[in-house]
Amino acid sequence: MDIPSQDWPIARFPLYKYPLEEHVRENQEEDRRCLEQVEELIHKYNSLGKPVAGIVVEPIQSEGGDNHASPQFFQQLQQIGKRTGAALLIDEVQTGGGPTGKIWCHEHFDLPEAPDIVTFSKKMLTGGYFCKEEFRSWGGQPAAAAAINRTPFDSLNFAWDISEHGPDYPDYWDQVDLENEIDAQGIVGRGTWTSQSVTGIGN
Repeated sequence: MDIPSQDWPIARFPLYKYPLEEHVRENQEEDRRCLEQVEELIHKYNSLGKPVAGIVVEPIQSEGGDNHASPQFFQQLQQIGKRTGAALLIDEVQTGGGPTGKIWCHEHFDLPEAPDIVTFSKKMLTGGYFCKEEFRSWGGQPAAAAAINRTPFDSLNFAWDISEHGPDYPDYWDQVDLENEIDAQGIVGRGTWTSQSVTGIGN
């Protein structure tokens, strides 16, 4: 079945320069530009009689290029949602389940309050969502909630183990770079969710 695409506004996700510590000002400006675009698009569509119901974002853009954004970006994104009446939905289909060192990647962002809606799948052994009280008129997903309650990540200290050993990954990547004569730009990521930008590869 062919489903036509909807006329949904799409905003830019931050694309940072690395190493982060050498590009603080540029990356803060990138956050500002992206957040400004989000708010402008919401106001534009609202004025056209197409009110924006929510903001959908991945904690880490995985298939979109392994892009990471700062906690400050997500905190301000949540505030934009509050100001404009748009719910914040965080898509944890790929990042949920512990690979970043926490069961939910958005826990790294120190949000003032929980996201309005969180979606999950894959490592959580089922697909579903959980949400705040005001959204429960949708009916919820009892089966998915029951499955999550029985998922044994905490009992196995899965996320703790990743958080504990995640800092070892830079040493691993440095050794790989050295052995393969790779000119890399440094490492970015959380827990096992790490990557690096490669600018040159030796013979």
